[in-house]
Amino acid sequence: MTLLKAICEYQVPPEAETIPKTDDEARSRNKIIYWKNKKICGQILSKFILKYGNPRWVDEEEEDAARNIESRYLVPFLETFVKVLLRRKTDFVASDYTYFAAKFAFYALKAPALFERLNPLLEELLFDVYLPMIFITEKDVQTWKNDPIEYIRREDREGKKVRDLKRQGMDNIEVICLKKSPSGKRYLFTLMEFVGHVLSHGVNPRTNQKTDLVMKQSLLYVLDVIHDQIEKVDVIQSQMETLLETFVIPEFKSEVGFLRATACKLFGTFGHIEFKKPENIQIATEGIYRCLLDKELPVRVAVINF
Repeated sequence: MTLLKAICEYQVPPEAETIPKTDDEARSRNKIIYWKNKKICGQILSKFILKYGNPRWVDEEEEDAARNIESRYLVPFLETFVKVLLRRKTDFVASDYTYFAAKFAFYALKAPALFERLNPLLEELLFDVYLPMIFITEKDVQTWKNDPIEYIRREDREGKKVRDLKRQGMDNIEVICLKKSPSGKRYLFTLMEFVGHVLSHGVNPRTNQKTDLVMKQSLLYVLDVIHDQIEKVDVIQSQMETLLETFVIPEFKSEVGFLRATACKLFGTFGHIEFKKPENIQIATEGIYRCLLDKELPVRVAVINF
């Protein structure tokens, strides 16, 4: 464990952690030996927390050992991996290493003792780390334009791959939204307030910077990720028609294919709600029909998967 921690905290050379200019450069960075060693350590430790992260997860005769491992090793490693995740805000961290750090934090959310230590940082992780993990990448855009069939295949495989960073980000967001902050407020409400503010004002309240179409698409997409939770909270469910009317229906006419496809996906998810304005149903239906004849194949497929 001492050796694993030393490798995880080893400072990589400066040239290995500067922000890459292209996706190709980022992929080549993942193969650098420093990041590969860290990735292997993260993989090993994610198995430790899965087995020993909560004494209730083990047999009775292993409970004492689990408590010992939790307090002596898992808590310090949680602190290490949280630092790794937060470093992504300013520095490059290899995607595979990020995946296992996020996986470790995911299991920590389900272990009461570890969750208590993680909770004060969850809002920062939610908005500054996990949400950017589901952003559309440069590679996504190029694949959409140059090889739409491959883009569709890749989206269909999403979540089925062993190490899918976007899927792990979604999983962490989904579990966090089930939890309550130290103040007692459920993170689901915090996320919905953030989504509403950004979509209404076009400004990230955490940075006061204008948001772009990438963040807008991701915020709409995340509504689909947490739709099960939204549907169980009446006060949020009652506001969904207004949200769809204001921020989703207009995207059927967007010049950006990603946003048209996302609009189709969201109406496939929330289209069953009781609309109070019949004109919203009419406008959305017309938009969906137009997307059936859309010039971009992934948009047409989004309707088919409705």
